[in-house]
Amino acid sequence: MKILLACLMCLVLTVSEGFALKGGPIYPVAKNVVGTYSGVMTPTDASNTLGIFTVGIPDAGLATGTITIFTGIRTFVGTIRGFGNPETGIFRGAIQAIPVVTAGTSTVTTLNEHADGILAATVEAGKTTFLGLADTRLAGSAFITTTIGSSLTFTSFAVEAFKQSNTANTSTSSTTSG
Repeated sequence: MKILLACLMCLVLTVSEGFALKGGPIYPVAKNVVGTYSGVMTPTDASNTLGIFTVGIPDAGLATGTITIFTGIRTFVGTIRGFGNPETGIFRGAIQAIPVVTAGTSTVTTLNEHADGILAATVEAGKTTFLGLADTRLAGSAFITTTIGSSLTFTSFAVEAFKQSNTANTSTSSTTSG
């Protein structure tokens, strides 16, 4: 009887190895999304538009940054507010910008002209340590609606950014009230 039990245990142990997990537990690994990124938004069509931005993604709270969008008619300056998900490495942000119009020595703000949109990107860790921080990239797309008077322009962009530091730039997150 002992020999039969020993043979059955050998069979059970051999078969159970085939069902064992390999490589450790299965759960999402966190990505390091925290940092300051600087990048460019290039149009996916033949429009005469370009965007440049800087965004700081902190370890807690909202990501904040600044953006400048150049169109064939106006230059828009504004903010990006969003969040970075360390579990998936995804960044989502809302863009709001107003035109920079100068009349003589003063800046004129018009309420009927603005650029609004969304930015969706993924943090992609580099495959080499040679480039350091710059090897971590933010890649994705953005969609901006530009309103000038009663005219609407829809532009989609390809987004490419490089990590500039491992800390979020907090200077863009402060706002002043007058």
